[in-house]
Amino acid sequence: MPSFFGNRLAEILFRELCRIDTEMAGRFERLYTDSRYATRPASDLDNLNSFWREQLESLERATIAERDYLCYSESFDVWLDHFRHYVLPTVIDNHLPRRL
Repeated sequence: MPSFFGNRLAEILFRELCRIDTEMAGRFERLYTDSRYATRPASDLDNLNSFWREQLESLERATIAERDYLCYSESFDVWLDHFRHYVLPTVIDNHLPRRL
């Protein structure tokens, strides 16, 4: 599958989100590719972290714990595991991502 993100890790996350909720994955695809993070000259993981932190910060409740799990990791598998277990429930409950 060709990457429409220009970010290999975003593509992996997109496929993971598709397995859970295709509508959520579609929102991620549209919003991430239109965001400043899709083309920013930072690492792929830094760009994903920034995108999701911004999404979580937009909520009316405190999301410090979830944002703490969006940290740099030598292993994307570890990052993805943390995302699945600690960030994704909040993403799902609050219908994220959304246009800010």
